[in-house]
Formats: sequence, structure tokens, C-alpha cells
Amino acid sequence: METEQQPKRKHRSTIRRVAKQLRQQLNGNSAGVYWSAKRLATWAKEDLEAVRDLAECEGMMRDDELVWHDDP
Repeated sequence: METEQQPKRKHRSTIRRVAKQLRQQLNGNSAGVYWSAKRLATWAKEDLEAVRDLAECEGMMRDDELVWHDDP
């Protein structure tokens, strides 16, 4: 049986830095911030949830990309 390899977990300082950058990109941006499937593949699910919580935003899958956006 083949198991899918999970991405390595990110360090908490990396998560905080990315969340801060994401928050800055979202300020005044109504279109959202897109992350490609390639970028998503390098992130563990738990780390993405931490980024979402720290940046105080939501994520939505659109095609193969993750779109970060402010809460409505």
C-alpha cells in the first residue's frame, strides 16, 4: 500500500513571518492572495491552519489554488 508523503512541518517563526506577510498583502486587497498548488504542496495542513489563524483570514480552494481572503 502506497502512502502519500506529508510535507515537513514549518518552524513557528516561519509560520508567524508568512502570516504577517499574508496579512500585509490582504490589507486593501479585495481580490485575495493566491497560492499555487506547487506552493501548497510544501505546507502541512496544520501549518496552513496556523497561518490562517495568525493572519486572521480565511482560505478557499479555487481550481488547484488556495485563495486567502478577509472574512466577509
